Amino acid sequence: MILETLQELDMKMNHLTSVVQSLAGRSNVPVLVVDSEDDVFPLTSMEDLDNLERQLSERGMMQKMVNRLSISGGHTMKKTVWRICSKVFDPVAKHLNWCGRGQKRGIMKTNIGSLLIGAAMKNPVLPSPTEAEAEKHIKDYLRLAPGRMPS
Repeated sequence: MILETLQELDMKMNHLTSVVQSLAGRSNVPVLVVDSEDDVFPLTSMEDLDNLERQLSERGMMQKMVNRLSISGGHTMKKTVWRICSKVFDPVAKHLNWCGRGQKRGIMKTNIGSLLIGAAMKNPVLPSPTEAEAEKHIKDYLRLAPGRMPS
């Protein structure tokens, strides 16, 4: 059990090292851009959601956000997805679902949906993550979101 824990820690350290190296390698990226990302999450309104959706259409921004959210961790796909989703959506989750049924907005075919799946699958602790598994847990999170509205 100790060896497994050490192996998981080693994988996390390698992942964090690669994230830091990739950020350090971008010497032309101003520090202000990195600092301003701290204000992105959690999304507090549907306007914030729309703004993030537009920002994520840039490949560089999508990759930065995937890297940032992927370090949320979790020993299972469910824990990983729920940690990521609670960081991103907490107040607005009750207005969302995966497919867009009822009066809620769907995120299945959005950049935000791709961000969530990409970040969850990048968790180095998970042995063989799949998009289908990540999608299932995102649906569950949105369905069980605190203060949710009836569909």
